[in-house]
Amino acid sequence: MASDWRSKAGNIFREGGSKGDSGNFQVMAAGSDSVSFGFFYFTSRDSQDNFFTADWKTQNTRLSYRLFELRIDEGYYSQVRPMVIAKLGDFIHRCISNI
Repeated sequence: MASDWRSKAGNIFREGGSKGDSGNFQVMAAGSDSVSFGFFYFTSRDSQDNFFTADWKTQNTRLSYRLFELRIDEGYYSQVRPMVIAKLGDFIHRCISNI
């Protein structure tokens, strides 16, 4: 993205996540039994077009963040898994095939 940040993909972050001297973004990663979230917000005395590819100076920039991880309780979920599968029925197969 750094080489072509003016592309449509780059514009999602440039226009949707920042206003030149501040911005926010979220990152999510999913595993087989967990999902992790990262929430980030920054402010700066500098103003940049694209905060992902800019050269930020640490003395001018403040970054705040929160990280969360949700993990399946396998002992509990193993008891309710059959009910979840029954409730979803064929819907789960249609969702997976659409991905």
